[in-house]
Amino acid sequence: MKKILIPVLLLLLTLPVYSFALDVNDKAPDFGGAALDGKQVAYSTLKGKTPVYLIFWATW
Repeated sequence: MKKILIPVLLLLLTLPVYSFALDVNDKAPDFGGAALDGKQVAYSTLKGKTPVYLIFWATW
């Protein structure tokens, strides 16, 4: 019973992730983050003004 229950629970936990997926050719929602100086920056304020490079990193 436990061998079946764990995979089913994991599947049910991952289903909500797919509800937030965008379709092909959909515009990405506006997003933002903190700049190096600590100020909050929204992507919409930078769009069309300068190249934007996003670097995602984490310490595991």
